[in-house]
Amino acid sequence: MSVNPDPVFSSPEKIHAPSRRPGRWIPIFLGFVIFFSGVVLGGSGALILQKRILLHGLHHPEKVPGRLTEHMQDKLKLTDVQAEQILEILTRRQQRLQELQREVQPRFEAEFDAVRLEIIAVLDPDQAGRYDEWYAKVRKTWTPSIPKEEAFVQE
Repeated sequence: MSVNPDPVFSSPEKIHAPSRRPGRWIPIFLGFVIFFSGVVLGGSGALILQKRILLHGLHHPEKVPGRLTEHMQDKLKLTDVQAEQILEILTRRQQRLQELQREVQPRFEAEFDAVRLEIIAVLDPDQAGRYDEWYAKVRKTWTPSIPKEEAFVQE
């Protein structure tokens, strides 16, 4: 009776070849892609949130003392008396900062306008128009307006 040897064990190359698990790199790669996507989305979300908080503070400075006090009360575990004192301090100082801004803001506005005019002088008419649109949007978004001299409203 003749025994037919198994071709797997008869070939010296196949005896020493490690078994290969096909497709093992795919789950690892997908895991990395998912992790990296989470990092990007989480970081982007945090930046967007920070920008919104910053812009809200710039455009509604009267609300800043109340929000800061609430934040400090949570983080520092302030007593109600401490929170009231800190709110009073922040409100008073915020009013003074707005007074200073009313004094200095016209000088900033003049300087911003001078920069804008110098840059426009370098650009062709089409570029100047696009620059003016962009500049107006940036100024509206990031430059706080001059605070009114009304009574300070707390939130």
